[in-house]
Parts: sequence; C-alpha cells; structure tokens
Amino acid sequence: MKDLIKIINANSDFEKLKDQTFENSSLVFENGIHLLFLNNKKYLLDIKKTFFLDKKIIIEGIISDDEFFVGKIAFEFFSENS
Repeated sequence: MKDLIKIINANSDFEKLKDQTFENSSLVFENGIHLLFLNNKKYLLDIKKTFFLDKKIIIEGIISDDEFFVGKIAFEFFSENS
C-alpha cells in the first residue's frame, strides 16, 4: 500500500514522528514481517490493533528502527483522494 500516513501517537523514542504526515510512505508485508517506510527510512512494525473506518485505517503497534529504538506507535493510513 502506498499513500499518506499520519502519526497520531508515539512514545518518547519516536516522539519526533508524532503529528507528522508522510506522503512518501508505504506499508508492506515481506517474509512474515511488516515494514513501514516513512520518507525512505525503514522501520519494523509489529501490528497489535487495526481499526477500519470510513476513509482511513488506524494501526497501533510496536515499532523499531535500525538504531535499536523500540516503542509504541499509532498512525492513520489514508488516501489523498478520501
């Protein structure tokens, strides 16, 4: 999937992402692992909850980066056309 992702909640390790909207983003499932790409930076994602709403999807989970930070995150996945 490729569209817009808005970070709506994050713990202190990922607070720099909070309230940001990423246009160059994607969420992929590869070899049993969810990968989240935000502006071409790769994060591993363990999805805990998914909410399907009218024009968006809200995903909550555990995120980690290549610097070994691990934290909680929640984001909206939506299309510019919605």
